[in-house]
Amino acid sequence: MTTKNTKRFSAEFFSQDNRTLISNLERYVNLQIAEMDDWERSQKEHYQLLNACRERDTKAAVRLLKRHIDSTAKQLIHQLL
Repeated sequence: MTTKNTKRFSAEFFSQDNRTLISNLERYVNLQIAEMDDWERSQKEHYQLLNACRERDTKAAVRLLKRHIDSTAKQLIHQLL
């Protein structure tokens, strides 16, 4: 990502609309962290994702990120019900 693209991405990401979204998401992230009982699995997933990014393996990174988001979402839904 070029510096120009990074600046444009940052400006968009931190726009007023996205700050509101981020603020709303923080509530759920904090709940997930507070209720989390499987730190080892989560850390393993994070390290696998980081390694895929370092290796520039886009397909693996996307697959790992989707799996991580899906499993986290399922846990959060279970906590909310």
